[in-house]
Amino acid sequence: MESQPIRILHVLDQLSVGSGVSNVVMGYVRNINPSKFIIDLAIYLPSDKKLIKEVEAKKGRVYQLPCISFPFATDYRKGFAKVLEKEFYNIVHGHLLTAAFLFMKEAKRKGVAHRIIHTHSCGVDNTLKRFRNKALTILIPLYANHYMSCSNMAADYAYGKFVGKKVQVILNAIEPDRFRFNIDKRNETRKALGLKVDDLCIGHVGRFASIKNHTFLLNAFNELLQIKNNVKLVLVGDGDLRGEIEQQIREFNIGQAVHIIGESDIVENYYQAFDQFWFPSFREGWGVAGLEAQCAGLPCLFSENVPREIVVIENNVKFLRINDPTKWASEAQNLGIIERQDVTQAIYDCNLDISTQIRKLEDGYEAMLQGS
Repeated sequence: MESQPIRILHVLDQLSVGSGVSNVVMGYVRNINPSKFIIDLAIYLPSDKKLIKEVEAKKGRVYQLPCISFPFATDYRKGFAKVLEKEFYNIVHGHLLTAAFLFMKEAKRKGVAHRIIHTHSCGVDNTLKRFRNKALTILIPLYANHYMSCSNMAADYAYGKFVGKKVQVILNAIEPDRFRFNIDKRNETRKALGLKVDDLCIGHVGRFASIKNHTFLLNAFNELLQIKNNVKLVLVGDGDLRGEIEQQIREFNIGQAVHIIGESDIVENYYQAFDQFWFPSFREGWGVAGLEAQCAGLPCLFSENVPREIVVIENNVKFLRINDPTKWASEAQNLGIIERQDVTQAIYDCNLDISTQIRKLEDGYEAMLQGS
């Protein structure tokens, strides 16, 4: 009799095309071997119904929990405990570092043998949040017994104090064929954006949060506009700081040169339309958007805070400090519009494709289960 696939419960905040962690988990949902594993999800924020249906189409279950209300989060903990009473899980895979002590405690109490905490970040927006997060993560070793990370940098940030804890790095990989350069998609998307053939299009993909450093990005773009008038900026994303970003655009009087797309489930089309990709983040645990941009053959300007591990073709990437917007403008002018190439094979060669990383994840799960 053929064995049934094993259900793994992943814990995160929401399902959204604008969330990096959500996109990573959806990559697992889409690509994990369905004869071996099925991924269920526990979320607590309002989520994209299309993504929920996609999980369900893969036979996964999506549990909507009460919102987390610190310090005790009683309703959330009770809701999570009920999920574990409905279905027996050998593995709970959590992506909420600062709330891990809540659901991991319940998982341990309910007898879940393997409790994974998986970090995707190298920090947060301000000092107060950093102190809060450090305090909230102190209890993690009491309840988690496996550690994963999206990069060595993120592992050092999150687990540096957990001496002797082995961390498995599962890189935030992509589906290369989705982002492969496509001249037809480029022309179609640029036409929809109203871009001329000789317009230099600067692109950015990321949520509107201070850690992404849109203020610097707009300053640098404004500097570029002073020396080159046929440039456009396309921002794909949304978030709490959108109003502030729109205000800065008005203050610079550059609205005619800036397109704000919002969240998009066809982000791959915008990479085709770009001529350069700018990534001036204060911190990145991994920076999957930078990997997607490279896969589309784009020249990239990255801040020095982006992990070097995502570099696929060194000649296409330049790391710059984020203290001089004029320098970014100068580098962008020098780059101009380059002839795009198909670099998807380089993604495979660097093992940054989802098929390679999902095998690592599956091997990790199987090792845990065999050791239980």
